[in-house]
Amino acid sequence: MRKSRGKSYVLSLLAAVLLMVPPVVCFSQNLTESLGQSKHDALPAPPKPLAPNCTAADFDASIQAAEGPNALYTLAINYRNISGHDCLLGQSSGPGLNPWTFPDGRIIHPCPDCLVPTPKRVHTTFAPFVLKKEETAHQAFSWITDPAGQDTSCLQLVAMSISIGQVNRPPYSLRCPALLKRVCSPLQYGEYAAGPFRENSPPAGLEVPTLELFQDSKSHYPGQQLELEGHVTEPTDLLPSSPRTCPAMLQRVRNPNGDTQWEQLSYKWCMPDHIVGHGPGGQIDFKIDAPQTAPGTHSFSLIQVLPAGENGDVALAESNTIHLVTLDNTTMRRHWGPLVRGIAVDVTLDKQAFALGEDVPLHIALENFSADDPVVGMTPLWDPVMVVTIDVLDANQNPIKRSDGRRYTGHGRWLTYEKGVVVPMEETLRNVGLLPTEPGTYTVTVTWSPHTCTGPDCGRSGGVSGQPYATVQDTVSFDIVAGNHPQ
Repeated sequence: MRKSRGKSYVLSLLAAVLLMVPPVVCFSQNLTESLGQSKHDALPAPPKPLAPNCTAADFDASIQAAEGPNALYTLAINYRNISGHDCLLGQSSGPGLNPWTFPDGRIIHPCPDCLVPTPKRVHTTFAPFVLKKEETAHQAFSWITDPAGQDTSCLQLVAMSISIGQVNRPPYSLRCPALLKRVCSPLQYGEYAAGPFRENSPPAGLEVPTLELFQDSKSHYPGQQLELEGHVTEPTDLLPSSPRTCPAMLQRVRNPNGDTQWEQLSYKWCMPDHIVGHGPGGQIDFKIDAPQTAPGTHSFSLIQVLPAGENGDVALAESNTIHLVTLDNTTMRRHWGPLVRGIAVDVTLDKQAFALGEDVPLHIALENFSADDPVVGMTPLWDPVMVVTIDVLDANQNPIKRSDGRRYTGHGRWLTYEKGVVVPMEETLRNVGLLPTEPGTYTVTVTWSPHTCTGPDCGRSGGVSGQPYATVQDTVSFDIVAGNHPQ
């Protein structure tokens, strides 16, 4: 009897517990609904971005500088938004420096607002900056150029690189001693601010030079040397005081992706070895080499650094901008020489006739079409003389005597020529000392003799066979004519 009563008590208790569950569930549902969060309500949408992140391609960048007050020096970069839409300049950051250590071993730490005296240094962060289309913003970098009697070592910067927040690869670089003054303090960087850093106006009473750039061709190929002609009219006050110095001149290059470099020309750019001629009143005609570039449209201009005015602003005189198209020479139409063991070489000229004294560009290409074995050789990115042999014959099959051409170091790096990959290289007859000096019909022959290799180090200088894998050639004829405008 006792056993039956105990069993009934347990069943009654379990039933009571089960009866208590629905009210708990209902209470939970009622609480949720009372807060206005029913199961049909969506989560709040994330805030819309202020604008897409800016990239270097969105900007036309320029640089400015100012001296003072006292020993303070400021270099700034302006960003003009040419993208056609608003964009977001992300978290501003400090520049990359070369070198980045003082002679005593201390590291230059770029920092925000570190030149401003404060009772207690705090970590400063800057808010992102929305730059509207067709408007300009800037960022400034400041440091002290004179230790003012303090026991502080200084450092002469060689280069500075600047990023725009969203990428690790800095798209802007400066290699210009005239604007990179020595550093004797921490280097401070500021937040993005609206408008240009300064109005680029020359100091009052200073006569400004005029700079012009010219180009014979609007297109060329990667690796092809190209000369740009320039004309400068220098006021008497800005002419170099020493015959061994030239005014500080920078070359600005903007690449298709927006990356921009400012690089100072050699101090000899206006010397007799570089100039075409002098005219009255400081007129200088000169030639400079255009930098090697990747395919796409590139913009070039020259910038002369002028003396700072009384207000400390460093004025910059800039030339016109020329646009040069670098073509992709891997897609050029080729007329390959005979195929031997799966490889071939091609040499292509721009035209049939060249004026006497005019250089003859050689567009050379190497390809492994279907070789049975690995094909290795020196890369043409180094010394072409290590890759191919170039010979020129006149109409009587007499070889042109080689004159002084460009000096090669005889160094190179091994390259494995993969199947189906065109490997282009650019050369000229003047560079190799084979430019004809008399009118006539000539032929140029390019010979390629790569090797093969075996083993795990194949293609890295190991296991290379002593004999060439194959020797291939291609020949093309051309005419040298008297006159300036051959047809």
